[in-house]
Amino acid sequence: MRPDVLRRVSLTLLACSSCGGVGAPEAAGTTGIAVPEETGSTLGPSGDNATTDGSDPVKWDFGGSGGCGSEWQGRLDLLVVVENTSEMAAVQSRFAQTVISLVRSLENATDVWGGPAELDVQLMVTTTERGNPACDVAEGERPADGAPLVEGCNARLAQFGDTPETCTARCPVDVVPSEPFIAFRDEATSNVVGGRPADLDGDGLAESPAAQAAACLAPVGLTGCAYPSALGAIRHALDPEAAWNQGDRPFVRPGSAIGIVVVQASPDCDVADPSVMDDSRFMAINPQTGEPETSQATCWNAGVSCQQPDEEGTYASCLPAGDAMVPTSTYSEFLVSQVGTPGCTPMFMVALSGVPGVTAHDRSAPFFPEEGGLDALLYRDVVDAPFPDGDLLPEDADEDVTAADKQFMWGIGPGCSSLDASGDRIAQPRPDPRTFEVCRGLDRPDDPRGQRCCIESACDDNHDGVVACMTGVVQLSMPLTGPPW
Repeated sequence: MRPDVLRRVSLTLLACSSCGGVGAPEAAGTTGIAVPEETGSTLGPSGDNATTDGSDPVKWDFGGSGGCGSEWQGRLDLLVVVENTSEMAAVQSRFAQTVISLVRSLENATDVWGGPAELDVQLMVTTTERGNPACDVAEGERPADGAPLVEGCNARLAQFGDTPETCTARCPVDVVPSEPFIAFRDEATSNVVGGRPADLDGDGLAESPAAQAAACLAPVGLTGCAYPSALGAIRHALDPEAAWNQGDRPFVRPGSAIGIVVVQASPDCDVADPSVMDDSRFMAINPQTGEPETSQATCWNAGVSCQQPDEEGTYASCLPAGDAMVPTSTYSEFLVSQVGTPGCTPMFMVALSGVPGVTAHDRSAPFFPEEGGLDALLYRDVVDAPFPDGDLLPEDADEDVTAADKQFMWGIGPGCSSLDASGDRIAQPRPDPRTFEVCRGLDRPDDPRGQRCCIESACDDNHDGVVACMTGVVQLSMPLTGPPW
């Protein structure tokens, strides 16, 4: 059961029995989260934001040091990037529920002292569609390429195939903003057109128009290119030259905090050159033909380097490598130099990806995962056994799909597997070291308030950890002031 405090009240009392330990401060009578002396993070890179692809480290200097001052004035520009491939039905269904909770938490946010945070939030949704050269694009259609999604999912229902409930379960009628993004300050103030009070998630509480609009945009569809790029979508969505970041009402505003939520099942495939997808060096052997062919394994092989596997097909480590994909340092340098107020803008990221379920979270903001999750991830080949002991699903047997076929398709085994709430669909998201590295590069290991990255599991029964982490890092990013007494 999900407690109401996580979903409605504030950032300071994020208590959640289903989050594996996310909770309120233990001191009796405490109404705000005490800023910990140490975050206890194990996600930060070594040294000064070290990279693994041979590039120079990126130096981060947010508000409060280096002469930046307190640049952030309570504005939050939140980018949500959701993979739109056919594998995402179960994950998108869960995330539609999550985004309702996230909006509600931000509408009722408090500072570390328990007072109203009065956040001014802009939330934009886009997809991981980048127009990979290995994907066919119908004549007259253009890939999203970071552009905002402006239509509710009912207007795009054909994109959900035989699972329309991925949209309609949380968005029975489309509710959308009047701009390319949702803008809100509280439950009563937003730019959303229409939307009457309605309980979309069955918790007995009516969702605000902004939360309803988020639930209609978050299911982005299931017909996208099988070679997605979350990182490329981030870079293009936050590009200061993009049309939606121009004019009197840009999505990215000077001095705003920048939040990024990535929801993915496939590793990033932002190729440095179109020829990569046709390069036999990166292809896997199709067991049906005995020939090297393009598949998602091409993306994995081109962008990730793993140590030799053991006898069980498990790799000691897998890291971003090579120059066939756009280097991870390119995204980090872009975020440092071109987004918001360079070097000073608070910036944070939550990646909902193919890692094992999180079993415990820190009890202090930003409530990052302490047990399970990335720390429990095993990079491994596809296991040749029926689910749940292995990676072969019932439909695989029906279609004569073998473990070798899935290894050819993916290049790596799933980081986790889980049934959706209906018990009909199984998600098998794979890990993405490239996204993990960009996310962890936002952390500031030398700062006790420097946690900026949370990596959560797309397989968890609910995604409350996403809400806890995002709202927690927002709170820790607020300039510290004295208590209101």
